[in-house]
Amino acid sequence: MAAVAVLGEVLMVLGDADSAVTALREAARDAVTESERAQHAYSLGVSLAWAGADAEACHVLDTAIATLTGPAWRQEAYVYRAVTDCMAGRLTGAARALALARACTPGTLRGAAHGASLEAWVDAYAGRTERALAVAERTMATVEDWRELAPHALPTFLDAQCAARTFSGRLEEAARTAGRGMELPAAELSVTGFGAYRAMAARLRGDAAGAVRWCRDDMARLPAGEPYLGRVVAEHAHALALLGRLDEARESLADAGELAARWAFTRQHVLHAAVWVAAAGGDLDEAVRLCRVAASHARRHELGGNLMFALHDLVRLGERAPGLGELAGEVEGPLVRLLARHERALGDPVALRAVAEEYERLGMVLYAAEATAHEAAAHHDAGRGRLARSARARAGALARLCTGVSTPALVELATPGLTPRQREILQLAAAGLTNREIAERLTLSRRTAANHLQAAYDKLGVNDRTQVSRLLEAL
Repeated sequence: MAAVAVLGEVLMVLGDADSAVTALREAARDAVTESERAQHAYSLGVSLAWAGADAEACHVLDTAIATLTGPAWRQEAYVYRAVTDCMAGRLTGAARALALARACTPGTLRGAAHGASLEAWVDAYAGRTERALAVAERTMATVEDWRELAPHALPTFLDAQCAARTFSGRLEEAARTAGRGMELPAAELSVTGFGAYRAMAARLRGDAAGAVRWCRDDMARLPAGEPYLGRVVAEHAHALALLGRLDEARESLADAGELAARWAFTRQHVLHAAVWVAAAGGDLDEAVRLCRVAASHARRHELGGNLMFALHDLVRLGERAPGLGELAGEVEGPLVRLLARHERALGDPVALRAVAEEYERLGMVLYAAEATAHEAAAHHDAGRGRLARSARARAGALARLCTGVSTPALVELATPGLTPRQREILQLAAAGLTNREIAERLTLSRRTAANHLQAAYDKLGVNDRTQVSRLLEAL
């Protein structure tokens, strides 16, 4: 029975959860002793959760919890029940199961290590970043005592640290931790896709080309069909969109949607990438709508760190996101407070300059460029031409550090005299849409779309779509 349970876990880690479930179901009648029944329940439950059969996974593990008598067996059953809740995006339920696991005494070192790794993971994704890092640091100080007993704990700890460090703005530390995860031997990779966090750190620094490379490195290593591969492919789409490689970005986004659909926390990467694929195509109304979809998904599944980025994307697109201020009291770390300051500072050039300087200090060059572009727009709107030009020059210098990257805020640097509608139509035209397609996309008459486009041409001193594309590529 132990051999079948191990086989089930190996198949699951290799991405063949369906075969694992089949083998474990066939072996159910052979589980006689409490030890055998426990191991069978753990492996079947987590394989079902991995395969997306949430209700059956919960039933298997709840039955084990109700029938197992040994505290050590019950401890691990609660930990696996928490895993099931995590995969389904029920972080409060996972935390409750982990509290019950801790109450099972005497437990085992294996159960304690797996429980602590999952506790750090839940805290990190919920936005309790400081608590997550404290749990990880405390338990990983004794890693040599439990590493062989609890092989799934180390990659889970590393994933929790990646998330916590990214969500709190510690980008260099997040990149180093992700690199360590990418170097783990395949036998220890119950959690994979660390390239997604390596790419996120690069993307937040404005290095979209580097993000593409990190994603491709990890995509070459991960098994086909692996759900964690979905978040890497989604980050690949996100970075390609920032680089204006729209066709490739759309293709990657479609692939990511199929791979990552199973779990709430991997789907979040896809929803986030979709915002920037829409923005890269010039459809800012759709990008704003998708921001709200991503925020709603993160809120529903208690993904506080992801919610922070989804709400702030609204700010980057020039919209208000008052929920960021409320979130600053729930998510730990300095980054959420800075993002909330950015939202409050819109329209206030002095406050925006201070925000941009803080982004620079954190190494978030792209965000610094965007905040400085917002500063230039605020000066322009107030009729302060000299200050607007100065801010525009600083924003341009920062944007040039983000080689090849284009976002709506940076496009505004090249098109400061346009209205938002003219800028939106201009981007759609540069993306190759005809006047008729633009009119249909934006629910305008074809004449209105053409008039807006001609007005934009006149203000920019260009004559056609080719010249517009060159202007935007010059960013």
